[in-house]
Amino acid sequence: MRLPDTLPADLVVLVAEDDAFARNLIRKMLETIGVGTILMAGDGAEALAIFSAGMTRIDAILSDIHMPKCNGFELFDAIHAIDPDVPFLLVTGDSREKAVAEARARAISAYVVKPLSPAQLREKLVATLQRDPAYPNRVWPRTIEGLAFQREASERQRAVFDIWRVGADGGKLPEPAMLDRWGVTREAPFDRVTFVVDVERPGPRLRYVHVGADLRARFPRDPTGQCIDEMPFLHRRYAMPAYERILNARIPHFRTVKGIEGFLLLRYRRLMLPFAQDGEVRKILGCVELL
Repeated sequence: MRLPDTLPADLVVLVAEDDAFARNLIRKMLETIGVGTILMAGDGAEALAIFSAGMTRIDAILSDIHMPKCNGFELFDAIHAIDPDVPFLLVTGDSREKAVAEARARAISAYVVKPLSPAQLREKLVATLQRDPAYPNRVWPRTIEGLAFQREASERQRAVFDIWRVGADGGKLPEPAMLDRWGVTREAPFDRVTFVVDVERPGPRLRYVHVGADLRARFPRDPTGQCIDEMPFLHRRYAMPAYERILNARIPHFRTVKGIEGFLLLRYRRLMLPFAQDGEVRKILGCVELL
């Protein structure tokens, strides 16, 4: 399965590894998967000094376990006391059950056993970032899509995103009830360019429950009440990758799309925002600006 491109363009990773060969190998793998800034430490004590100095933002830490001066578990404890939310991955050759159990008891973000490939490292790093409860606010704005949103989004899309972001300030995604309080589907200011999709479980099946008047007027058919799997092939082709990404990664989506609907060639900017309950995405709000 191909992972979504969710690594921020300016991701900063701190590596703690006392073995020079392993340290260089991890650095090359991080460069290969597109990590923008890599800070290297020769042991846990040096890594702790870099983190404590606070000279730069650090988004994730990769650490070996067995290091002089300060081992990986001691490093985690010290950093956790400073910032309990920073993702911490142990990348080690120690596969003993005792070490794994100790990592689990500390709720360390990920335990990765060497050797590993760049693809495996990227998968672990992406999955760890996605489990970060503050991911939508803290990381998404710096992804490729987030940077495109900052450059290209319309004033209405920015306003919609700002309201959604307020709902996500607690770390978790906003709940579907927020849409009712917001009144998006009741002739609110943004109603004409928004749509709402219900995520029906199990399945999931994705059903359009609201499509704004401007969108209904421009598209060749009104999808209100229909599931996406009932829509024409071209509509599914342009829409499904975005929906699958939101359901799997639980993060916003923004893209400029050029597609064919019926016999019309349409170009539009599409913002889609997830709303979740009990750990699952239940509704998706879209805001479309036709170009």
